[in-house]
Amino acid sequence: MLSRRIDRWRVIAGCGLAFLAGAIVSGCCRGPSAPTPETMCRDGAPPTTAAELEKCLRNVTFDSAYEVSDEQPLTVITTDSGGPPCPGDTSGRLSCRYGPIARIEPVAGARRYSEKDLSEGRIIARLSIVGGSDATYPKYGLERGVMTYWWVKTDASGTGGESVFLTIHKDRSVTSVSHKLVRERFDSRNYQGSKPNRASMRWLWTLDDEKAKGTCGAGTCQ
Repeated sequence: MLSRRIDRWRVIAGCGLAFLAGAIVSGCCRGPSAPTPETMCRDGAPPTTAAELEKCLRNVTFDSAYEVSDEQPLTVITTDSGGPPCPGDTSGRLSCRYGPIARIEPVAGARRYSEKDLSEGRIIARLSIVGGSDATYPKYGLERGVMTYWWVKTDASGTGGESVFLTIHKDRSVTSVSHKLVRERFDSRNYQGSKPNRASMRWLWTLDDEKAKGTCGAGTCQ
């Protein structure tokens, strides 16, 4: 799993150099524009029904390209004794095992969401379990055969807020899992080279559990 993630980051780094070279030759390449959701999807609350969610997705497309999406077996961390140890756990109390393989894809144009857009609430990615696994991943509401959508709303500071994962089931019911949003704004003073012109999404493993992290406007959300 680790070598696969390193290979993916090498591809991303190579693409970044290609983007920079393209900018030198042909000037600015802005990438896709931000999608404009319907009015009811801009009221500061996540969709609660299948009909509402489908309306919110009407003008939204997702970027499935290898260099901006991610697909990994998600780690399940427990305190079960006798299980495989977690890399980097100095306490010896944690056990790690592979959970389902999950995919995460950004909304095309999520890089262009404005601060106002994010304060109203926007969908920034979709998530799904792939392959034949029947396992679930409750932290994000993931289940086999259905799609989950990541909706975020920033607070007045622009660095916090609400992160909601909405799963639409085969019976058209919608369930949600909420987390505290952590957002980091892009800081041009810390940038080397050009800023990304496409949104991207990644699974990040830490001893605190798997994290979904990706582009949301001029920053990253997790």
